[in-house]
Amino acid sequence: MMTVEKSDKKIVSIWDIICILTILVCFLFSPIQRQKAYAETKKISGTFTFKILNALTNIKLSYPGKTPVGISSWHYLLSSTDPAWNNASLFCVNVTIDPISTINPYAEGGHDYKTYGVITHPGGDQAFFESKGAWKMEKEGVSDFLTLESKGRFVKGTGKFEGIKAIWKSKGKGQYESNITGEWEIEYF
Repeated sequence: MMTVEKSDKKIVSIWDIICILTILVCFLFSPIQRQKAYAETKKISGTFTFKILNALTNIKLSYPGKTPVGISSWHYLLSSTDPAWNNASLFCVNVTIDPISTINPYAEGGHDYKTYGVITHPGGDQAFFESKGAWKMEKEGVSDFLTLESKGRFVKGTGKFEGIKAIWKSKGKGQYESNITGEWEIEYF
């Protein structure tokens, strides 16, 4: 079917309109589908290193009759085979209920903490996450070792990480507040 305008200048076919709309829909939805399909299968992993020199703050707050709270900030260096995540810098703030100085560090089941972190990538783009985890102290011979594990999600990103939808996981081991090494993994969804 064709329509003719009064001025007889334009003749528009319904099929022309349908073709144009179909092409627009393909352009709009194909990148979204490809990104989703890519993200569903993408996992990135690596290792992290922490040295005592990177401890930025370590504050313990305690009030009579109240549960003590520890606040600390740390700086880690991430390593990965993925160039976007290799040599990224992780800065995080941890909030711990009942920090180690006020409780039995060898308590059964460990102690919970919450982390708020930002990963700055070599190109300057950033990814922000929050996670929950647990740590505990263990004895190995005459040495005390800290083990920790956390899991969380990314909440925001800048640059090529804008709109990031991924899960953050990490686990590590080392001497308390020094020489902690571990593994991390990011799974896009």
